[in-house]
Amino acid sequence: MKLRTIVLVTMILISICVYFPRGASEAASTPVMPVGLAGHNGFPANRWKIVSDFNFPGSSINTKQWAPNWRGDSNTSITHGFQPIYDQNCFNPKNVVVANGILTLHARAGTCMDSDGFKHPYSGGMVSSSVGGTYSYAYFEAKIFFPGGHCVTGDIPPKQLMCINNHPAFWLTSANTDAGINTVEIDIAEGLHGRLCSLTHFTAPGYRDRNVMHCSTVGPPAWHVYGAMWTPGVVRFYLDGKLIYTSKTPAQFKTPAYIILNNAVPTKWKPVTPAGMKVAYVRVWNSVL
Repeated sequence: MKLRTIVLVTMILISICVYFPRGASEAASTPVMPVGLAGHNGFPANRWKIVSDFNFPGSSINTKQWAPNWRGDSNTSITHGFQPIYDQNCFNPKNVVVANGILTLHARAGTCMDSDGFKHPYSGGMVSSSVGGTYSYAYFEAKIFFPGGHCVTGDIPPKQLMCINNHPAFWLTSANTDAGINTVEIDIAEGLHGRLCSLTHFTAPGYRDRNVMHCSTVGPPAWHVYGAMWTPGVVRFYLDGKLIYTSKTPAQFKTPAYIILNNAVPTKWKPVTPAGMKVAYVRVWNSVL
């Protein structure tokens, strides 16, 4: 009888552990918050409501959230790059790889033919949230390991010891366009001539194109959290939760935008291939005053 009672109690305890695992209540009640410490280092002391939390489980991207090319007809289409004046690559979905919870966007040397029949000497990798969501006036954050190392010939002087390789970026672009011209672009973190840059960019008919930009030198390749707070008045850029730059928001920045992560191959400075841009997560919050 005693043995039967012990077995019954043990089964009840096991059931409790199954249905109420240790730490479940704490995990459920702990919201995912931005890296910045609210009220410190320039990070706004607002309350936060997470809108999107993109992670990369499994062995491939979620194609309901991300497109693996630049406006392709299908998820297997090999598409041209953004602008030939800046980049010399196609975007090949095979260069978009997910493993161990990490998204890697590869840049590779080798002839690549896009779906329009044009050849490119390199292939790159990219994803965009154009299929999964667009946003206006929010805080955007991603944990990224940009490809980099010792600078190579062709970088803008003054010569730096360490450079970001190629033309990788984490940025926002218009979901709607004005006469086919992009009207909103916020480059949260972009590798330009080896430096890390953050900028706002606006184009429209009758408007003189201006880049409002902040660039800095970089250290050895490492994981960092890059963020931007887009408001009607200003765009604030953050590195590991610390404010690094503020730019006035152009009045025309009113159209919804989607997220792009890309590892492109530049035409104006020396490519370094193979190279991988790694992403651990992408998150979007609305601030609640």
